Amino acid sequence: MKKTNGADGIHRKPAGGDRELTLTLNTEETAALEGWRLANNIGSPDEAARELLRLGLLSEISKVYGLVSAIRHSVDDEDDFAYQAPPTSN
Repeated sequence: MKKTNGADGIHRKPAGGDRELTLTLNTEETAALEGWRLANNIGSPDEAARELLRLGLLSEISKVYGLVSAIRHSVDDEDDFAYQAPPTSN
């Protein structure tokens, strides 16, 4: 496993099951990340990138959940209007 260089200069492996990811940002993306980091009082660009990734993933999960819920409600509504045979009298 690749060792990382901490702020104190000591080489360490990523903790536990963590994986290291190298991300290259253009100037606009870097400025946006830095602006968001400062506006949200986040300590480092790495922390800001992780939080934005987490929020983006939660947003996508939420969209899928909303779609599934809409389909479920649509199916439930169709059941309300499904043909029901009249009661039989014996």
